[in-house]
Order: sequence, then structure tokens, then C-alpha cells
Amino acid sequence: MLSILVDSLTIMGMFALIIYLKWDFALICVGMAPFLLVILIRFKKEVKNAIRELGKDQASMIALLQNGLESMRTVSAFGRHELEEDHLQQISTETIRAALRVRKIKSFISPVFVLSVSL
Repeated sequence: MLSILVDSLTIMGMFALIIYLKWDFALICVGMAPFLLVILIRFKKEVKNAIRELGKDQASMIALLQNGLESMRTVSAFGRHELEEDHLQQISTETIRAALRVRKIKSFISPVFVLSVSL
């Protein structure tokens, strides 16, 4: 709660200073704010969905590893090493893809904001 208060006061102080120094620039900033909020809301939903998918993939990989450790003797007895390794490889690949998707979305947000602020 304290960080929200500090951030809000900082933004209001910066805006008051901009109005004092250059009121026309402050109007441009206020005009750009709705566009930035729309972009932020859109990407927030995408990031949230991608992170949720990543969490599910990580949970399934951990469950597979735990199951494999618990049934190590059974897997050895029936010679199912290749099947378990293939299954782990598949889940690991899905987890990496989900992590890269999250990174890709997050890396796209920063240049969009920099570009829109610089205009």
C-alpha cells in the first residue's frame, strides 16, 4: 500500500511540474495516456494467460519428475526408460516454449512504450 501511495504522489508531482514548466507538453502527455493504458491492458491479459500456461507446464513437469522418482524401480523392472525420457522431453519442450512466449510478449511491451513516449 505504501508503494502505491509513493508512486501516485510521484506521478502527481511530476505532472504538476510538467504543467508548471510546459503546459502544452502536459496536454500531449494527457492525450497519450489513454492509448498507453489500452496497450497496457491488452498486453497484461496476454502476459497473464502466458504465465498461467507456463505455470501449468511447470507443474506437469514437476509432477512427472516426482512420479518418475517414486516409480523408479517399476520403470527399471519393465524397461520403460525410453518412454519416460520421451515424455519428460515433450513436457520440457512445452515448458520452454511457454517460457519463451512469456519472454517474447514482455520484450514487446517495452519498445512499444518507449516508442509511444518518444513521439
